[in-house]
Amino acid sequence: MLTRQLTAIGSSVVPDAVCPFPGQPWPEQLPADEASEINQLLDKQQAGCVQLARYDTLWLLQFIPDRHPEWILVAQPLLATTGSSPLQALEFLELDKQATSSSGVERNRRILHTLYAATGCERLILWSLDSQLMTPLFMLGNGKIPSPQTVDNRYLKALRSRGCLGFSDLSHQPMLKSQQYLAEDDIHARLDVQLQQSGVLSGLITLEYRSFQQSFPALTFQLAEKAASLLLELPPSPNLDHLQWLQDFNIRIASHSGTAYFAHLAQLLAEQCQASQVLIWRQLQREGQAHLASVVRYDRGSWLPEQELSLQPDAWQLLLDPKPQRLQGDSLEVVRPLLAEYGNFEACLSYPLLDEDQQLVGLMCLLFRNQPANSAPLETILALTAHRTTGELLRRRFEEELQLARAAFETPMAVLVIDALGFIERANPAFIAMTQFAPEAIIGHHMKLLRPSFYDDEFYNSLQQTLKRQNYWQGEENILKANGFYFPVRLTITTIRRHDEITHYLCTIDDISERRHNEQQIEQLAYYDDLTNIYNRRAMLEQLEMALQEAQELGLFGALLLLDIDHFKNINDSLGHALGDQLLKAIVVRLQNNLGQQLLLARASADQFALLAKDLGSSLISARIQCEYLVQELSSLFSQPFDINGITLHVTCTLGISVFPDEVSFAEVMQQADTAVHIAKRQSGGGHAFFTSDMGRAVRRRLELNNQLRDALRLHAFQLYYQPQFSVVSGALVGAEALLRWEHQGTFISPAEFIPVAEETSLINEIGLWVLRQACTQFVYWQSIGMPLPAISVNVSARQFHHRDFLPQLELIMQESGIPAPCLLLELTESVVLENLNETVHKMQAIRQLGIRLSIDDFGTGYSSLAYLKELPVNEVKLDRSFIMRLAEDHKDRVLVATVLALAEVMDFSVIAEGVETEEQLQVLRDLGCDHFQGFLRSRPLPVRELEQQFGPPPASPHNHE
Repeated sequence: MLTRQLTAIGSSVVPDAVCPFPGQPWPEQLPADEASEINQLLDKQQAGCVQLARYDTLWLLQFIPDRHPEWILVAQPLLATTGSSPLQALEFLELDKQATSSSGVERNRRILHTLYAATGCERLILWSLDSQLMTPLFMLGNGKIPSPQTVDNRYLKALRSRGCLGFSDLSHQPMLKSQQYLAEDDIHARLDVQLQQSGVLSGLITLEYRSFQQSFPALTFQLAEKAASLLLELPPSPNLDHLQWLQDFNIRIASHSGTAYFAHLAQLLAEQCQASQVLIWRQLQREGQAHLASVVRYDRGSWLPEQELSLQPDAWQLLLDPKPQRLQGDSLEVVRPLLAEYGNFEACLSYPLLDEDQQLVGLMCLLFRNQPANSAPLETILALTAHRTTGELLRRRFEEELQLARAAFETPMAVLVIDALGFIERANPAFIAMTQFAPEAIIGHHMKLLRPSFYDDEFYNSLQQTLKRQNYWQGEENILKANGFYFPVRLTITTIRRHDEITHYLCTIDDISERRHNEQQIEQLAYYDDLTNIYNRRAMLEQLEMALQEAQELGLFGALLLLDIDHFKNINDSLGHALGDQLLKAIVVRLQNNLGQQLLLARASADQFALLAKDLGSSLISARIQCEYLVQELSSLFSQPFDINGITLHVTCTLGISVFPDEVSFAEVMQQADTAVHIAKRQSGGGHAFFTSDMGRAVRRRLELNNQLRDALRLHAFQLYYQPQFSVVSGALVGAEALLRWEHQGTFISPAEFIPVAEETSLINEIGLWVLRQACTQFVYWQSIGMPLPAISVNVSARQFHHRDFLPQLELIMQESGIPAPCLLLELTESVVLENLNETVHKMQAIRQLGIRLSIDDFGTGYSSLAYLKELPVNEVKLDRSFIMRLAEDHKDRVLVATVLALAEVMDFSVIAEGVETEEQLQVLRDLGCDHFQGFLRSRPLPVRELEQQFGPPPASPHNHE
């Protein structure tokens, strides 16, 4: 005998009581006696019913043969045997049916099915009683429906008197001898219960047994009486033709299912009920509105095309009533517009098809061209077919869902079906194509096969807990391909449950390799430096933010070291940017190889690297000491030269250090390190500096000065002072140096403070042009009033001198002011001259061609070289005050000054000494043969009016033309 398996139909689930072990052979998993009875029924290949008492519930199993060797099984719970008495269960059933039953016929049928299952009888017959004639109306169980039977008066008297009669051995009951069908159907025991309507005996229910009964339990009598009291008005008695049709219906229809079932049903209904048309619809949902789609449209031997109708609330209210509706007259006119295409008809009978939850599944509709007889048992006939028809509609819906599921399984998305223990049951083609596994290589294997072997099992434990709790999990993992390589995927796992127990997992898999690759590229571009492949400034700031937060939470110190490559611009300008890039790469390699993992390295700017050090201890002192060690280590790394494409480069670096945590943000930490490195570079290249609060105040002061300088330039708040210059020999006035002064809010700000700030921005160009124009204009005026001032000196900054428009601007000022060119002397510092020497010499020569004289200011304080001095087209050298301060006492300073003076005589340029404050200093200069001097010995810098008062005629009108 072949074993079978059960499959749920529609949204139903095969109950555990009927099939305790899904997927295993059935019915062999049931007790042997029950399995044998079911197999005997299945072997006959005929429809039938079996009662199955399992646990605390009595089940009615209805078997319908389908496409061989498949069967349709309808499992219906009839009566709970624990928790409440059977009578209480029927009381509940009564209340439930009064609220939800679709019709009186359907309610009667359910009550009789319940009684049939609860009592265990082999056949139940509902009879109508008219005088002494019993006519069968409804039967459950095997055998033919009996013909009408005569009743003995003694039997009727006893039935009216007792209400229930029990016959355990019919062969000795003279009152039943007239009922010939008992012997013909081999009935040996029977329990009868009367049906009364308005106090009149109108029918009875018989519970029949083919074996002798010792006695009937009292509970059986109670159930029969209770069921009889719950039955509604009995339907009209059918004639013998109807009875014969009811007898043959199951046999004629049982061998069909699906479309064939509906076709045969429509023909049988049209034949038996004399209907002009038979319509069977199933319900659909379209955009939240109910629709009916035709399953069968049968019209007197022809089949009409399928149709779909929208259910408008008013017109369909009658058709979708939960009770059968006979529509005629006015009520028919409401639905006639919807059914207009079916022609003229005089009556319509609609019967709704409801599932176990009393939800509409479909609708049976009979149309009549002539009025049917009111006594015709149409509702009874439809009620007898409703249960099977509802099951067929659910089956059709289930098959459509299976088709959708099959289509979904063939989706381009990879899908796995995994059982509750984690073993793979199915894999769709997309998964096979994605992983290149052969189906036999994974089907039946545990899903651990797809995970890296070095992963632990905690993932499965946490995954199972999540799925039990939420029924859903989504995340990213790595899974295995057939070639042994792992690749990233996004997993979505959904549980499939039956009776709240997980039976399977549905797993969809999305290959995110390309997305990961794109994300890595985006991250590379966003967080890594293209040249050196280390963190960029943005990434460093994010790392710094996390480090600062961690340091503040744990009370540990860290530090940010900003490493600036000294004179890197000179390397780029002289050797090219390509070699400069190679140098930067070499520096990164050396840092990475020698610093290991203790520092996080990033490129902060073109020639700056940021190094983040964490966990430097719990005190500021220990953090600074460790930073000093790091500085020494970094300095030693730069002590060795770099060999770049055969070129040996000696490179130094300057470090600015900011120690944290502090009440600052991560951006301020970076700014502090930047401030420290600038301070260190101003002090001396190749050193280092820790950020201090004084530096912070200095930075803020420089920012304030920068803003105030812009206002001062816009509001003409600057003025010029002039320091007279004299001949060393005669003491005569030979010139004056124009010096910029700035009075802000009643206080003079030192040029040593604001000039460096202006030089860091473009303001120095604008300020320098103002000074040059003002000094030239003032000198021309002095000449016009006869002031004995031979020349005027003006300082030019490096940034101003190297500006591309400096020469045109200089010529314009000379033209506008009218100053004679030989009377103007421009003072340049050594740093101006040494920056791009060739370009500087060309520009100096161009200035000399204009007739303007040039002076080297602060000579001897920079990278002084006698070799380059002979190449410069200068007229004068100004000795720095540092040589003059100890000139009278220090023999070495006198020798240096004498050397410069001797060189000046050879190269034909004059020498002027600044900062002369004593007669002793002046006498030494006189003895050494210096040409000119300036200093507090003769005069401090003077404003215009004081200078005029001391060295020229008094002005006749305001002289300051600022």
